[in-house]
Parts: sequence; C-alpha cells; structure tokens
Amino acid sequence: MLTDPETGANEPSTGKKPVTDDKSQPNICKIDIVESYKNYKPPIRVRAAVERLVGCIPDKYKWGLKTIVLTDTASLSRGGPHGKLKSRNKRVQQRDCRGMYMQKWKGEPAWIRLIVDNTLSGWNRFALRIPLLQDIAIGEVLYHEFGHHIHETKKPEFKEKEDVADRWSARLMVMYLRKQYWYLTPIFVTVAHTLKFHRRIRARFKR
Repeated sequence: MLTDPETGANEPSTGKKPVTDDKSQPNICKIDIVESYKNYKPPIRVRAAVERLVGCIPDKYKWGLKTIVLTDTASLSRGGPHGKLKSRNKRVQQRDCRGMYMQKWKGEPAWIRLIVDNTLSGWNRFALRIPLLQDIAIGEVLYHEFGHHIHETKKPEFKEKEDVADRWSARLMVMYLRKQYWYLTPIFVTVAHTLKFHRRIRARFKR
C-alpha cells in the first residue's frame, strides 16, 4: 500500500547504522530489517524470510530504501492524521493493511512497514512450516511494497499505483522462485499451464 507523503515523515527510530546509499559502491546496498512487535509472536522466522526475499532483488531496485520494519497491528497508531492511508482512491485504516510503503520525504529515505500478523492471517500454521509457503506468504506483500518503491524511483507509469505494484510483486516473486527453488521449476510450469487451461475453460462456458 502506498501512503500519503506526509506519513513518510514519521520514520521510526531504529537505532541502527544508517543504510549504505553510496552509488560509488555498486555491490553494496544495505537495508536494515527491524522487528518491533507489541502483542504478537510470529509463528515463523519472519526476518530470515525477508532477508532471503530481499537478497534476490537486484541492487538497482533497492537504492534509496533504508529500512524494512516488521511489526504488528497493536503497534500502529489508531487515531490522528496518520491513522488512515490512501489506496485505490480510498482511505483505509492502517490496522487493516498488510504492508505500507513510505516514500522519501524531507530528506528522509523511503522505508517499508510489514504488518506481520495481518500478512500471515489466514495461513495455516502447519503449512507455514514449509519454507516455500513462508516465502510466498511474506513475499506477496513485501514485493508489492517494493513495487511501489520501484514505481516511485525507477519505473514510473501513469497507471493505478496499486496495479503497478501488483505486477512488480508477481515479477519479483517469479524471479525469486526461479532462483531459490530452481529444482521445482517443472512443477511451477505444470501448475501455471493447468491454471491457464482452467481459466480458458471457465471463460468459454461463461459466454
């Protein structure tokens, strides 16, 4: 979800060393990952999953992003000017979001917030023991927010921002799965063709 520009001004204090953003060092692009939960204990190692997912993103798409904050709904502001965010021309409550992208604002770098309890809601705890499903659950949201960053900083398009972020999410996820789970490629291809076939059949019967 893309936030209002003024929201980005309230960057949380991480106590971490500032992100390296020196383009004279093309092989270094550090993003701090901070966990800050109030009333929630994730059922999986979320930080490890985020590190894997971020590690597969090309550095050119990571420049300018300082921090990824992993938090829960109890840690969010429920009132005031920052209690609601804009998405698809609507105002939505922060506590209903799974993730947020905070744009660069007044000299402060961009950052991402993942609402982990919302992100994992609906996923079976036993299913989340499988690394592949962990990566899909976290990656769907994380890569969507990265899509906003890419749209904002690298590949601007005059289209609905949420749709653009969705496309980047799918593209980054495919890139990640091909690299991390290359040995499952035949299965992915078979599933993709099967789903495509079923969509065609349903479309034909709807006519």
